[in-house]
Amino acid sequence: MLSLDSLESLIDCLDLLRDKKHRIAGRLFRDAVETMDIASYINSNDPKKDKHLRDWYKDKAILNSIYKKYIKENDEQEWEVLQKYYKKLSRINHRTYRSLAFSYSLGSKERLIYEGGI
Repeated sequence: MLSLDSLESLIDCLDLLRDKKHRIAGRLFRDAVETMDIASYINSNDPKKDKHLRDWYKDKAILNSIYKKYIKENDEQEWEVLQKYYKKLSRINHRTYRSLAFSYSLGSKERLIYEGGI
């Protein structure tokens, strides 16, 4: 279920990017990544995963912080990679200059032209 949800979300991201709606796509992309993290956690060797899975079946969320904590405690190299990756994802969702600049193109007289939906 989680893998299919991630895949569908990524397909939606592509559609949104084609429509130049990268801000929404960025948020959805991060959701897809975090959902894949939870799927990875469920397949991990963590003895606590079974409790979290039972809770998930009771309609409780498995927070992404649980997966991050598991990686941090068990795989230092993977933790460093994950931290860098999530920092990059955060730039999209926290509206850095570069993430917003994707909505603009350079027009005549070097003016910025907004290409969004408004």
